[in-house]
Amino acid sequence: MESINKKMMQSVWKSSDITWAESPSIGNSGGILALWDSSVFITNHNVVEQNWIAISGIFPKLNFKCSLITVYNPCSVAARSIVWRQIIEFQNSNPIPCLVVGDFNEVLRTSERGSSFISQSGSDDFKNFVQALQLLEISSSSNSFTWYRGNSKSLLDRLFISPEWLTVFPSLKVSILQRGLSDHCPLLAHSQATDWGPKPFRFQNCWLTDPACLKVVRETWQNSLQNSAVGKFREVKNKLKEWNLNDFGNIEANIIRLENLIARLDELNNERDLENDELCERRNAQAELWMWMKRKELYWAQNSRITWLKEGDRNTKFFHATATNKKRKNTISSIKVDGQDVSDPSQIKNEARKFFKNIFKEEYSIRPTIENLQFNRLSSSQADSLIAPFTTDEIDSAVASCSSDKAPGPDGFNFKFIKKCMGDCQEGHLRNSE
Repeated sequence: MESINKKMMQSVWKSSDITWAESPSIGNSGGILALWDSSVFITNHNVVEQNWIAISGIFPKLNFKCSLITVYNPCSVAARSIVWRQIIEFQNSNPIPCLVVGDFNEVLRTSERGSSFISQSGSDDFKNFVQALQLLEISSSSNSFTWYRGNSKSLLDRLFISPEWLTVFPSLKVSILQRGLSDHCPLLAHSQATDWGPKPFRFQNCWLTDPACLKVVRETWQNSLQNSAVGKFREVKNKLKEWNLNDFGNIEANIIRLENLIARLDELNNERDLENDELCERRNAQAELWMWMKRKELYWAQNSRITWLKEGDRNTKFFHATATNKKRKNTISSIKVDGQDVSDPSQIKNEARKFFKNIFKEEYSIRPTIENLQFNRLSSSQADSLIAPFTTDEIDSAVASCSSDKAPGPDGFNFKFIKKCMGDCQEGHLRNSE
């Protein structure tokens, strides 16, 4: 449409708080309309181009500043390259997390077009655009095509986000809706938090940067001599959770606290020279901030499960995005049971339990015997070696060969904890492997 008025918008979305931005069509070609509820999203800056609209503002309830970019790309490769460049320039001049959605009129790979025929230069431009803005794609669970005409089909409509979006909307998903009369399928982006109950315990490697962690482990172990090994680990787990909550503290909160302290002292330094105790306070705050930044890096590196990058690469943003996106992809929103969708977390847990109990259940049956068959036999010394106690060297060698971030059981203790804290257990005492 070449023109839009408020009455027309009220017929589309019956809300008194509706606001919109439009890029009018040229005759029957093009045209973009972006609508939002101004009580939910408050804008402070809009950019309207022929093929894209960007609205920048804030979700006040979440205190999340971002840009929402709607795209309706032209058909030619050359014209699309102009759009890519314009959006990149806008984002570079307005560096806040963005969400980019729309009809991109281009694909990233041959499998996204039914004919498998693509413009390589156009696809490369699209890839360069995604990489330049460091975007993550939120794909639909069905990975279906979104555009159909005759027997032609392509994945043209999609949603990309900056990694920071997953921090605010960790369960963000995209659904492809029915297209009706259009040749394009609508996309619905939605996020809904689900309570799955208490989170399972996971030992965090960043805890080991605090000497108090090993002290908590050692004291708890020594105070649990009467318990079995399982009981001792349970006590250690409970004490570590308590210590993390009350003493170690929240990583992000400590980083913000120290950055504010340094900023306050810097502002004071603009007005006058700092006293010796103030200089010492700022120097200590900078050293402590470095330590908490390192802990943040360790935390996200561990949770991203990236094994081909080592700690110290300073890729905290990448680790964070990878960990959050992995968690989002692994989330089970619903399962189908006897043809019915089940979405309640407690029901999903019960059905999963029933499913696996059924798998590992077996009816009694008569099996063939191995009587009167001749097998090679172990010698007495070989048989004795199979039941001989493990030596300390064998245990140390086995533990050392295991990846530090792997957890051998469901208790949440990984081999980093084993290697650092356990060393050996003699008379119920821990020996630090250092």
